[in-house]
Amino acid sequence: MAFIKVENFLQKLRKFSQAEDLGPKAVSVIKNKFPNAKLEAKIKNRVLYLSELSPALKNEIFLRKHEILSELKDTLGPKAPEEINFQKF
Repeated sequence: MAFIKVENFLQKLRKFSQAEDLGPKAVSVIKNKFPNAKLEAKIKNRVLYLSELSPALKNEIFLRKHEILSELKDTLGPKAPEEINFQKF
């Protein structure tokens, strides 16, 4: 029985496990539009989850949702979120 080196197997899987955190980049895009915004963001399954928002800021983000998503797509490329959700993560 031939033994396969574990190192070779792990190299194949490494490309899947290197998920970078895009939350801070998304926060910077939103802070460009709303400089005084205090928020936390996380991107999971191409959904941008925002928390720690005031109700007024939620409404403003909702009204400019398409504009923000298009700017995120320009900034983040193919990993950009397709939806914005205001639930806690």
